[in-house]
Amino acid sequence: MPEKKLSIFERYLTVWVVLCIAGGIFLGKIAPCVAATLNDFWGLYLEIYYQAQKSYRMEKRWSCGEAMLLSIR
Repeated sequence: MPEKKLSIFERYLTVWVVLCIAGGIFLGKIAPCVAATLNDFWGLYLEIYYQAQKSYRMEKRWSCGEAMLLSIR
């Protein structure tokens, strides 16, 4: 069975991770406003996720019988 060769990305995954971490730290030191903007996007994402989960939980509270009763009224 022939061996599967790893791609360049897979072979140097640790290097890519270290470079991304270093780039994030560097960007935070050089341009803190960019880091603050990215943090704001993360907060927006969390808020959308929270609201979606809250809405989903509200829908799950209704049993099938209750939903049918509400539709009849």
